[in-house]
Amino acid sequence: MRQPKYKGLSSSERSEISILLKRNCSLREIAQALGRSPNTVSYEVKTNSVGGVYDPLKAKAKSRAARRSRRFQWQKIEQDKALREYVIAGLKAGWNPDEISGCMKREGQPFYVGKTIIYDWLYSTRGQPYCQYLPSKRYRPKQAQNRPGHDLRQNFNNRET
Repeated sequence: MRQPKYKGLSSSERSEISILLKRNCSLREIAQALGRSPNTVSYEVKTNSVGGVYDPLKAKAKSRAARRSRRFQWQKIEQDKALREYVIAGLKAGWNPDEISGCMKREGQPFYVGKTIIYDWLYSTRGQPYCQYLPSKRYRPKQAQNRPGHDLRQNFNNRET
């Protein structure tokens, strides 16, 4: 069976978390009352608390800001000169983005970006000149391809077994 897609917490659920936290309920009790995973409640309280206090209005604002900034993570490379130089040096050394992000973490650099953010930057207009240093020398993301003899648009019931 397929798991249901995660949906973010609503304002009423955030208010409920706040009320139950003030009543000194455990995170597991709160999760059970909301019908959510204890991990979801724990993550919400940990990431969206301000100054160690959970406020549902501030939590909603923080979560919305984080969601909106996710689209522009690749800009972090453009804004941080040391990070950009590190990524370019790694590309010129023949490393792929996965190796570059791994080395950043292993060396304890004061900055960090994941491989997907590096790829997003490379495929943007500002990172395009450095695609030539990729091992594949590819200038745009690879398109998903059908395997020979398999039509993705084919009805499930009409497939051959």
